[in-house]
Amino acid sequence: MNETVLRRIWAGVIVVLVAAIVAASLTPQQAIQVEGFSDKQGHYLAYLTLALAVSGISTPKRLWQAMLGCLLLGAL
Repeated sequence: MNETVLRRIWAGVIVVLVAAIVAASLTPQQAIQVEGFSDKQGHYLAYLTLALAVSGISTPKRLWQAMLGCLLLGAL
């Protein structure tokens, strides 16, 4: 596999991750109490995972744009 194919696969993974985060954030969830784990921590982990995935494909010059996109998605 060359770099172009790997970048496209990585970009596809990011799109699926964004769709999963948006779907999980917008659909009603049953309140399940897990000892020591809050809803806020789940959101933090989801967006941290997204930010790490995006930073793996971004160039250093465009990294700030990718992180800004993650921040704005989280603010919605």
